[in-house]
Amino acid sequence: MQLYAFKKTALTLLLTAFGIASFPQSYYSVFVATDRHEKTSNLQDVVTQARDYVVQTYNDSLSAVVHGGDLVGSGGGNNPSGSLNTVNAEFLGKLTNLTNSDIYYTWGSHDANMEKGNTNGYLVSSGVVTRDMSGAVDLDGKAWLWGIDYNEMTNYNTATSGAAAFTNWVNGLPSDDHRAIIIMSHVPMHYRRGDNHGAVPWLTAINAAASDKDIVFLWGHNHTGSTTNDSNHAYVAVGGTVTPEASSSKGEPADGGGPGGGGGTAGTPVTIQFTYMNAGYITTGTIHGWNGSSITVTNDSIIIDNFSTTAKYATRRIGRKDPVPYVETNTFVAGWNWWAPTVATTATALQTALGDLTIEAQDGTTPESLVPGQMYKVHTPEGGTFTLSGTTPESVSYDFGNGPNWFGTTAETNLDDLGITPATGDKIVSQDGGFAVYQNDAWTGTLTTLQPSKGYIYWSAASAR
Repeated sequence: MQLYAFKKTALTLLLTAFGIASFPQSYYSVFVATDRHEKTSNLQDVVTQARDYVVQTYNDSLSAVVHGGDLVGSGGGNNPSGSLNTVNAEFLGKLTNLTNSDIYYTWGSHDANMEKGNTNGYLVSSGVVTRDMSGAVDLDGKAWLWGIDYNEMTNYNTATSGAAAFTNWVNGLPSDDHRAIIIMSHVPMHYRRGDNHGAVPWLTAINAAASDKDIVFLWGHNHTGSTTNDSNHAYVAVGGTVTPEASSSKGEPADGGGPGGGGGTAGTPVTIQFTYMNAGYITTGTIHGWNGSSITVTNDSIIIDNFSTTAKYATRRIGRKDPVPYVETNTFVAGWNWWAPTVATTATALQTALGDLTIEAQDGTTPESLVPGQMYKVHTPEGGTFTLSGTTPESVSYDFGNGPNWFGTTAETNLDDLGITPATGDKIVSQDGGFAVYQNDAWTGTLTTLQPSKGYIYWSAASAR
């Protein structure tokens, strides 16, 4: 019989064909989209889809909103007046846990007559273009947000300045800053409309930063006259290719390259080290399959979910190159402790922290290597604390035989989600006297949830499952 245990989670576990899958112990979810163009109903519908899915799947709430430009207007030169207060109210009507300070925008050319109101206003990379917020935004200590202005992608010289500001900021981050970076730009970097003359400076800067940083670049703008080349760039994973607009010293073209664009010139294809994705056009039907997206940043992955106004379209899970180290402090009492490490460690490290101790594995040996998910009995005369840091394994498995089996879990796990088929009479006991017995096709007793770092004994009535 095999028992599978996974990472710490907020009690959200998904059954798979192999056992249990779970989401890491820390996560942060953001809603992203572009090109509202006054389609209030679409905005509210896609936000509702994302909100409900994030709650149901990750037991989390959307903690921020990022819209990538062109809130109003349509066609060349149609830039009606309005206020960001109005758009904020549309988001807040569906995301009641948020406030005005949790919503961010980058500027599109149709936003020329939009008033800031009492909102954050528009993000920009540097002071070369005057907006409301310049540089990186700290998203609750969980991720970074960087906004690229319309004029910082359409104008080569302005793009060069903005990209330099981004590079200087990234290079100044401390080595222990493991936060992912979300970049929102109204205008994309791939060639098609001929209006993104700053693509090469930005692509060069972002790709360099992504050599050791987790970065997601989001774009919009190209919903009118969308082409196969837009579809090919709708989602490009790390290791894929982006073909930018050819490097040019041209200034901003009139009206973004004309209605629907055109005249783009392909530059040199680049293998990217970051994720490149259309955030989702609120205004239109599902050109690429989605109208908006949620980005959930976890300790060791980035989960992107794409939504139409009526359903989830796709989920993309990206393993992080710069994961946040898992840190856990274990408290040992004087005497015996049933303990199961969540991160690989050694008896030497444990003894350094606790002093004189005795440690036993189930087979009676005194191991040096301590394995995640395995239980050990640790005796210490005085007790103390031991801090573990590192990467918790995606899964651990066990082969249970008849009689007692020492084990632990790297996840907070409900007994009903163990991913096994217990036999009548099987029992699980904890050191503090908790117990659960399997009878009448159900677990009964005082023990209902297994805790990470705690040791347990599984008394198996039969070896086969």
